[in-house]
Amino acid sequence: MRGPCCLALVASVACSGGAKPPAASQASSDVGPAAAPRPFTFASPELGWRVQLPAAWRGRVETSSALGPLAATQVPRAEQVAEFLYQPADTSLRAVTLLRLAAFPAEAWQALGARRAAAGDSIGAAGGTVVAARLLAGGGYPAGTPDAVALDALRAPLALDSLRAGFTGR
Repeated sequence: MRGPCCLALVASVACSGGAKPPAASQASSDVGPAAAPRPFTFASPELGWRVQLPAAWRGRVETSSALGPLAATQVPRAEQVAEFLYQPADTSLRAVTLLRLAAFPAEAWQALGARRAAAGDSIGAAGGTVVAARLLAGGGYPAGTPDAVALDALRAPLALDSLRAGFTGR
């Protein structure tokens, strides 16, 4: 670990994007090309990395992030863990984790050996930190319901190759 820091955030505060959305008066009445969706980026300023996530996730997925010892309780040897959760419209249903990112000191990542598979696949490294991604399946929403359809649509653009392409370090 890089210090005794212990932090948990629940919200999309760790995520950032490009320009502000257009004003309400511009949103639906302007003629011209449609505005591109704002990027959805998770950034770790503490460890010096960021990853681009599907733009469709903006406003639909909540982020939970833990640093230091709290992260290591979630994923052994991790110094940061970020989870991205779909919050269903039907409040009687539970949230579903779409993706978990875990950041490890490079030496801890190497020491995991055969246990790396449980942590996920490496999507990049920056400043002595290796970031692994684990795509999580499941959900259990009844087939054909609005939440099942929405969850499938949010999972569709997610792939390890796109996470690797969207990874940047210091």
